[in-house]
Amino acid sequence: MVSEQSYRNGAILVFLLVTALATTLWFLPNNQGVALTTEGSLIESLSVAVIAAGAVGAAWKATRSHPRLWIAVAVLFCWMFLRELDYQKMFTVRSIESIGFYSNPRVPIATKLIALAALAPFVLAGVYLALKSFRLLKRLPALRRFWLPPAVCAMVLAAIALAVEKLLGHKFQIVEECAELGIACLIVFVALRSHWPEDMDTRVRPSRS
Repeated sequence: MVSEQSYRNGAILVFLLVTALATTLWFLPNNQGVALTTEGSLIESLSVAVIAAGAVGAAWKATRSHPRLWIAVAVLFCWMFLRELDYQKMFTVRSIESIGFYSNPRVPIATKLIALAALAPFVLAGVYLALKSFRLLKRLPALRRFWLPPAVCAMVLAAIALAVEKLLGHKFQIVEECAELGIACLIVFVALRSHWPEDMDTRVRPSRS
């Protein structure tokens, strides 16, 4: 049975493991830690593997219950997987997720439309999942306590990764990449551990007294 304590323990465990990994890599000799956290190296590959496992897990859950919901989760994991591979800027001069790409007059209209079509499934899946999650939290407000520790942990790691990327030196990419790995682990953990009521897709009508 899923408990509030399990979410808290999972978040703490991920944070401690990420901290231990970053500390170990930091003190490796000959800048080996930096080499292991460059683009396409071990740590990024681990993040890709974690996200891929999340997509497979969500697809498997879609065969058991709530297929539309779990397919949406799988689609979002696919988006995360592709982002780790830098697909959003693989075929264009700028990221297709940036406003600058669409406001650039040198980018052909046809290219912009293709980019929008490529992003559309991920946007639709995100909106659908956000609405379902909001409905679930409204129906089961106690669930907020379950999701709070992983959410706080993920936000702390995201803030660390952003600050390191923008403000600190090259070696701090160790911290950034380990933080991103931790965020991926937390998202997959919460997504696959969450339980959706069997009648989630059924509209509940208020009873008349």
